[in-house]
Amino acid sequence: MAAVQFTISNVSVTPSSGYIAAGEAIAVSFRINNTGGFAIHKFDVSLVSGWGASYLFLGEIFSQGSIAIAKGKSHVVSFTAIVPEVPAGGGHIVDGVEASVWCWTHADYGPGDTTYDNVRAPMPFFALDMRYRPQILELSAARTPDEEATDAAVRLRAALAPGANAAYEGLRLTLRWREHAAADFPPANAVEIGMAALGPAGALVVPAFAFEAGKAYVLRATFTDGVDSALSEVVLSKSFAVLDISPDGYGVGIGQYATGTAPDPKLESAYPAHFYAGIRQLDHSTDRTYTGARWIDGKPIYRKVLQFAFSGSTTLTTLSLGDSIEMLVVLRGVYVLTGGSAIPIPRAHNSAMASQVDLYATNIGGASNVGVRRGSSVGDGSGCVIVEYTLAG
Repeated sequence: MAAVQFTISNVSVTPSSGYIAAGEAIAVSFRINNTGGFAIHKFDVSLVSGWGASYLFLGEIFSQGSIAIAKGKSHVVSFTAIVPEVPAGGGHIVDGVEASVWCWTHADYGPGDTTYDNVRAPMPFFALDMRYRPQILELSAARTPDEEATDAAVRLRAALAPGANAAYEGLRLTLRWREHAAADFPPANAVEIGMAALGPAGALVVPAFAFEAGKAYVLRATFTDGVDSALSEVVLSKSFAVLDISPDGYGVGIGQYATGTAPDPKLESAYPAHFYAGIRQLDHSTDRTYTGARWIDGKPIYRKVLQFAFSGSTTLTTLSLGDSIEMLVVLRGVYVLTGGSAIPIPRAHNSAMASQVDLYATNIGGASNVGVRRGSSVGDGSGCVIVEYTLAG
């Protein structure tokens, strides 16, 4: 039996998990517990993996002599080291990394002496021969052979770090696609791209899929080596049409095919919209106006402008909305003093309550009112309140 007997406990490595490449730093800490009958005066630490025919020696990362760990005592070891180069044949990812700790009873002894022993402690990380740094340099898509076609030509160009092994079996370059309005990429909508995309011209791919003329699609390319990944997305536009009206009359498309349906009628435009005569639903009026928007419960949202004025000692005015509010969506306004200063309301003041202007609504669900209250230091003037709301009932 070896003269040195010890155990290793309290192993800690930073980063505590994941992948560390050759040349990157790790912080290691552990406790040597001397369970033998002799003091320990020297130890060193190496990184290894595997046993027997699969044994891989990565290199020594720490050594310390001139110490004295008495029998029955412990010693905490903490150090920072650089991950050694992975030997040829070790592959891109070395798993099962362990710290091989050797201890001796004399500081000037080494392997070959009979007064030493070795213990291996798992390290919670994987060693890499290098960072492959997968990149996607180009991703573009267009309908082919023309803008009305259902086939798509995808140009994809990728790259790895200089020196990375392009034949590594863990490399995956994948193209996925989904409809623009969909939340997820269906598993069936995917194709693996070969490493030809690493060439200077990249790869041209035409997926065996019919991209409907009236729909836009999101295409996503992902390039991974199992450790690091790169991602890029591009939109495949709807097919071009000067003007398209769906046969059932529920859709009109300008510059694209119409996609409206009876449950979801649409007027769609592939171009920025310019309405030179205005959009009536954006107008502000003292009459109730439908904004064109809906609340989360599907009810239409209406807008109305209320006008008010203050003079003399009056500090409160109550404005009748003329409607019954179910949900108050927006309540804001402007108060213009007779001297010309404009105050957005409601207005809070950082030090004087008398300089505030309060704005609130009452009798929600009934004959609703809007109240405006000015502080005693706020002068005379007039203003307006914009109310957006859904109707009760």
